[in-house]
Amino acid sequence: SLNRFEPIIVGHIRPHNTPPEEMLTDPSYCLSYRTGSRVVVDELKKSACAVCKAGESETILCKPMMSSGKQTGVIKFTLDNQKIIANDAINSSFESKVRFLESYLRPYVDLTALTISNINMLNAYKNQALTDALTNLYNRRYITEYLYSLLNIAKRKESPLSVFMIDIDNFKRFNDEYGHKIGDR
Repeated sequence: SLNRFEPIIVGHIRPHNTPPEEMLTDPSYCLSYRTGSRVVVDELKKSACAVCKAGESETILCKPMMSSGKQTGVIKFTLDNQKIIANDAINSSFESKVRFLESYLRPYVDLTALTISNINMLNAYKNQALTDALTNLYNRRYITEYLYSLLNIAKRKESPLSVFMIDIDNFKRFNDEYGHKIGDR
């Protein structure tokens, strides 16, 4: 799940265009994220999006990233208007040139969305492998990895390390007598 919205910025960006920290932690500030559609803002257009404010001679193109029918984020492209206008490869209006750039960037957006989705899935599987599904406590595999990490840190720092463990004997009897819900708690 998305817990931090952070636009990926490509191209020249001026410092005044960097959104405040609170906007990066709440996706509802982003019009493209809220609507699930592209947003194009230039220096002349007022934007309903608090994150997208184009500077002088800039156009901002925000594209939602979708993977498996779910939105994984938004990519924010900051485009230089002078370079778009100067592009003689496309003899058409400014809007058509932006649409052409958008179609050119589509594979990048799709690949980035798929990559983020795969990373999220990998993190979820890793979390499942390291925690007990019933109690959400770390399992023996995690404890072993963590202990090796702590041992290495203690060796490097030449400092002592203490480990405290509790083993509850005959826990099955406790579950039988008080019930599994009490035992899990």
